[in-house]
Amino acid sequence: MKNVLLIGFVSALLILTGCNDGEEQEIVDKDGTQENAIGETDGETEEIDMDEAISIAESFIEHLSQGEFEEAAEFFNETMAAEIGAKELGEIWVTLESQIGTSVDQDFNSTQEVEEYLVVLINGLFEGADVLFTVTISSNYQIAGFFVQ
Repeated sequence: MKNVLLIGFVSALLILTGCNDGEEQEIVDKDGTQENAIGETDGETEEIDMDEAISIAESFIEHLSQGEFEEAAEFFNETMAAEIGAKELGEIWVTLESQIGTSVDQDFNSTQEVEEYLVVLINGLFEGADVLFTVTISSNYQIAGFFVQ
């Protein structure tokens, strides 16, 4: 029953901007191994510094786990800020922890380049279950999307 509640909650909670639409994806896992997914690119995009993007994503999750929702929301770009504020972000986090327990830790998983974004995947470790955080970072180093699986 908990899994059904979590899936329903997660499905309804957050926005992930950007889509693949046949674009080339570069995947870098926590070992630093790179893979290219099949796809085509239609132009050059500004490269995002991977270490900085990972740091932003990890800081964002850390603020959430500490209950610092105002600070976490400051990472959002205009589109995300218009969709979800600090209050809603806090409600989402409290609901998540009520369903799967208190946040214990986080662990970097991998990154994926999707169009002009760098998607950072972070394993969220909770008392009752683990989740996968997907944090989309734009070329101006703001969060353009956030999803929990």
